Amino acid sequence: MPEKPKFYSWFTEAHVTYWLKVVILIVLSMYVLGEILTFLAHIKAIAIILIASIFFAYLLSGGPV
Repeated sequence: MPEKPKFYSWFTEAHVTYWLKVVILIVLSMYVLGEILTFLAHIKAIAIILIASIFFAYLLSGGPV
């Protein structure tokens, strides 16, 4: 059986499978991060209103008793 050239010695099924998994993991991670950031952008206004309402309720109640 002829010997493989040394240039292609890294091109084995195990290496290709490993790098495909790494690429898929990176793409999925970027997608999930994008979805999380989109969700946080949508609830940003609600969170600000909620925090402000808690603060004003505290002020109206007269503070600690």
